[in-house]
Parts: sequence; C-alpha cells; structure tokens
Amino acid sequence: VNASTELVLDVASLSPGAQNGLALGTASNAWADIFLYAGGVINFNNGDVTLTHSSNTLTLNDNLVVGGDLTVNGSTVTVDTTNLNVQDKNITLNYSTGDSSSTADGAGITIQDAVNSDTDATILWTAASDRFDFSHQINVTGAITSTGTITADTYFQSSDTSAVLASQNNGSVFLRPN
Repeated sequence: VNASTELVLDVASLSPGAQNGLALGTASNAWADIFLYAGGVINFNNGDVTLTHSSNTLTLNDNLVVGGDLTVNGSTVTVDTTNLNVQDKNITLNYSTGDSSSTADGAGITIQDAVNSDTDATILWTAASDRFDFSHQINVTGAITSTGTITADTYFQSSDTSAVLASQNNGSVFLRPN
C-alpha cells in the first residue's frame, strides 16, 4: 500500500512490515474472536509479558493489575506469595449467601508447621460448644476482661481468702478479689 511494505506474509508468519507498524482492528472495526491452538502464546514486547495456554490453564508470566472486582468461581484458590496484604479489616470465613451455621464447625486459622513439621497451630470454631479453641497456649500481656462466666474444672481457695487458684487441663489461673 502506498509503495511501502506494511504487511509481510511468509511461510510461518503474518507480521507488520515495521515494528509497532499495524493495529489488529480499529476502535470502530474490531475483530470478534481470536482462536489460538493449544499451547498458543500472546507475546507482548518480545517476551516482556506473555499469556500462555496449556492443559486448560492460562498463565500470565508477570504482574497483573485488576482495576475492578475479581471474581473466582472455582472451588480452590491458591495464593503463592511471601506477603499477603489485605486492606479490609474483616476477613469472613465460611461465607454463604444463606445460613451457613451448619458448616461453620472447624472454621478458623491454621499455621502450618508452627511447632515442627508434624505440629500445626490452630484457632478453630467449635460449633457444639459455641467457642473458639486454641491448639496452644495464649500469652496475654494486657488485661483479660470477661462479661460472661469463666469456668474452671477445679479450684482451690487459699486459707487467707485473698486468692483463688483455678486449674483446668493442666493449666492454672490465679484470681484475686478487687
């Protein structure tokens, strides 16, 4: 066209005659579909970023920025990252659009290999007793306040009535009156 090489067709490729020389479609005349064979690659800037298809998986080799909401409809989401920053101050586990109380038992947080390769640490919801269960001790540096009842399996009153020792599951709590 106009005595210049704008489009080159050879045995293995169809390409523009110059780097960044042609657009595939226009704002008013866009292509409907692109069909690529299994293993097809969309290559940006000579490999700077590639989008590759293989075995029912689409792989992006670099960063992805999503400007809107991201919805994942699969049953498993795996995040393989060193740092996970969540701006929302509330993370909902066992989410459902209906009543999910029947599936809440065991929901919680697990820290894999917290103690060693065989021992995780967990904070789990136990539905039968309506409580969180911690797999390991809790170290509190501030005050613990309860508006409900604190229950211990056994307790011992000191002879001077100034302190009570409560013991449960090989642990103990000292209680002193105000």
